[in-house]
Amino acid sequence: MGTASSWYFKLNFDGASFGNPGPAGVGGLCRNGEGVVQRAFFGPIRVCDASEAEVMAVFYGIKKISGDFLDKVIIKGDILNVIRWLKGGVVPPWRFLPFIDEIHEIISGSTAVLKHVRRAANEKADLLAKRGVNSDSLQWFDLLPPRSAMSCSVDVVYFLFLLSYLVICSIGLAHLGLPFPF
Repeated sequence: MGTASSWYFKLNFDGASFGNPGPAGVGGLCRNGEGVVQRAFFGPIRVCDASEAEVMAVFYGIKKISGDFLDKVIIKGDILNVIRWLKGGVVPPWRFLPFIDEIHEIISGSTAVLKHVRRAANEKADLLAKRGVNSDSLQWFDLLPPRSAMSCSVDVVYFLFLLSYLVICSIGLAHLGLPFPF
């Protein structure tokens, strides 16, 4: 079965609101067990408070990874109430129920684990969420595994993905300290 780190992914999510309510954004990243980023996202959402931004961040993150990583993911956020709402230990405010219900529907039957983390452990997702506040649209970044894991017959596809990765770095993800996947 391999080591524990080889079988799971970690989705860190965060929301940011510049005011209460105020302009808001979401951000997150999904890493494999070795810490290599597989997917990342950030983008603006409507004017809202911090709790709504957090709920929207986990909502977008889970929807994005639901087809690929959901059966083996640890979902981490830094707002304890949001984690409690998702675990079902505390009843969420009614305005979040449609999103919480859809999240529950997506993760039902999976082995997804929800965990609260300290803010310092969620720093990269926080930076992405803050960047999202001032961005024009929701941005998704899918990063590739190392070339050694790919067939030699896909050189053109590999080149296009490498080029897209360089574009990601040029818009600023590199300064966030995200590890390079190659």
